[in-house]
Amino acid sequence: MTELETLTTQRDKLLVKIREIEATCEGIENENNAKLVQKFNLEQAQLKAQIGEIQAKLNAAQGKLSSINTEIAKLSGTGINKILEAIKNQDWYLFKNKPNIYFNKLTGVLWTNNNYEYSRKRISEEEARALNINSLCIDGFSNWKMCDRSKYPDHCNYQVEGNLILYNHTLLDQNPNYESNVSKNNPVYTEKERLQFTLDLFVKNELLPIFDDDEITQLYKKICFEKPILLEQLQELQSQIEALQTVTLLSSDFDYTALLAKYDIKAIDASIIKYCQAVQQWTNELMANLDYYEQEMDSVIRDFNLIRLKLSKKYEDNPNLTDDENALLSRRQSYFQNRFSLGMHSVKSKILAVKKQADDLEYRINEIDNGENAIRELALLEKEERASFAFIAENTAKIINKAFLKIEYFQDNRQFVMNTIDILEKWSKNYRVFKTTYREDLKTACEDDSIEEEVWSKWYENWQSIRFAIEQKLQPMIERGLESVIPTITETKVSVPELLIAALDRYKVCIDKFFIEERKSIYQKFVFQAGGELQDKFESESELYKCTTSLQSALQEIIFNCANPKDRVFILKWANSLLDIQIDEVLSFVADNDLQIISKTILSEFATLKQKNYDVYLADAKAYGEEKSRREKEYNSLIFKMRNALMKK
Repeated sequence: MTELETLTTQRDKLLVKIREIEATCEGIENENNAKLVQKFNLEQAQLKAQIGEIQAKLNAAQGKLSSINTEIAKLSGTGINKILEAIKNQDWYLFKNKPNIYFNKLTGVLWTNNNYEYSRKRISEEEARALNINSLCIDGFSNWKMCDRSKYPDHCNYQVEGNLILYNHTLLDQNPNYESNVSKNNPVYTEKERLQFTLDLFVKNELLPIFDDDEITQLYKKICFEKPILLEQLQELQSQIEALQTVTLLSSDFDYTALLAKYDIKAIDASIIKYCQAVQQWTNELMANLDYYEQEMDSVIRDFNLIRLKLSKKYEDNPNLTDDENALLSRRQSYFQNRFSLGMHSVKSKILAVKKQADDLEYRINEIDNGENAIRELALLEKEERASFAFIAENTAKIINKAFLKIEYFQDNRQFVMNTIDILEKWSKNYRVFKTTYREDLKTACEDDSIEEEVWSKWYENWQSIRFAIEQKLQPMIERGLESVIPTITETKVSVPELLIAALDRYKVCIDKFFIEERKSIYQKFVFQAGGELQDKFESESELYKCTTSLQSALQEIIFNCANPKDRVFILKWANSLLDIQIDEVLSFVADNDLQIISKTILSEFATLKQKNYDVYLADAKAYGEEKSRREKEYNSLIFKMRNALMKK
């Protein structure tokens, strides 16, 4: 989970807790008010974050924050009113978090209570003086003074056992006019304002009073104690989220739910008019973000669009290729078109299409308003099915994220992508050359030496079979390279997929060279010998196997430089069918020609070569190399035995 996701999750949990307090304790009578409280709470946190970041807007933000606090107080008034009513009916207070003191609402004076050890004892005046009263700190309060037990307030209904009574004016130092402000005889303040002075005193000093009614005690704890702490945490998280989103908002990591927070989704889905307006506003916001994103990523998108132009041409079947070959090249081009052929114009078109539907819906409503059957037509319109606003928001965000992922992947892997496109073009072009020019070269060379078409056409079929097998390996390796980086033990100049494609290309060149330069001479060597056709086939496959062993040696070096075992397994499975081509070809040839002269033992041993499981050697490069050498020697040995058997025929 990313840092942004973690912070967002924490924020959402805090919002849930705050909503619970508002719903269960603050007595908000209707759902709209509850939604507004939630909105103001979140906006409060957002504004506080802005205050710290944008000094130029400090005064305006503070003014708005004050207004929001006022609105919250109004909307949350029921819970506060219950607390004020309880304060009205209670004069003396103990505190859960200050167990040694006792508070008088009418005077604002703090007194020690029976929980304080000396309040439970009768001591002499000498002992009292020895305690050095001024140096005492009781529950965080200092500057205590001693009072004779007889001077303890008459209206106190709390029985003090000892004779050492201490009192403290610390709270009055904060508001010297407190006693007159809360007096019933005060002509300036209303009853609610007088009670608010006491509540403010509790909140400011983080006191947790114990009310006669435990329900009020819990209510006070939630509204005045827990909620401010949660709001402070929310503000901090929101600040961190916004700090992160100043960098990642316009990217594939942006959190669309942060943009969605200001929308009242339930109210929007309940009203077609609000629904239209919300979709229009939402799509306009996204379009603004897309415009800014395009400006920031201009050079990357420009290069990306060049690729789109390269790949935009529709594949047309080549008459010189077979159906399977045309299908392969067509699938390859389609893959690259889907993977990279995406400009921002396409994304914007999809977003604007959503907005147009909202505009059309608004237009229909206006048309109905101008008609004479508005109520019935509005009812029919209201019953029509349409996606929820939240789903539209999520889906449009998905469209944008998908585009951003492609563009940002291109930004981070530009060279590999450009190389990949070049490889695609070169390989496709080369295959068309193989099907035309190379075939004509082989034909001409053979006709010059009077080699029949029946003969050389079989060679070309064999050549074509190998080349098609090689061609099938290109796209899977490119797909793996585009999926993620393959980590290596030692650093390489190019990526692992590029190294593997280069090795595959060398293998292809080796195969081409054999058929163009060597195949004819092997035929001419055996053409006039008894059983020459069979000797010709076995020697040709032996020479081709040299290309295979060269490929396997190149693969070995790449495989054992991969840091992860799963990547080694992937490469081996990717290449396995190429490593077995000559074995398959020989076995097929023997079966087709019913060569009973070759013993079943030799054929069985030859077939067993295919069952060599290199996977078990992938943890040890030396063991893998030794097994590869054994396989190569065994192949050559079995080919020799087959050819020797033919000589004895």
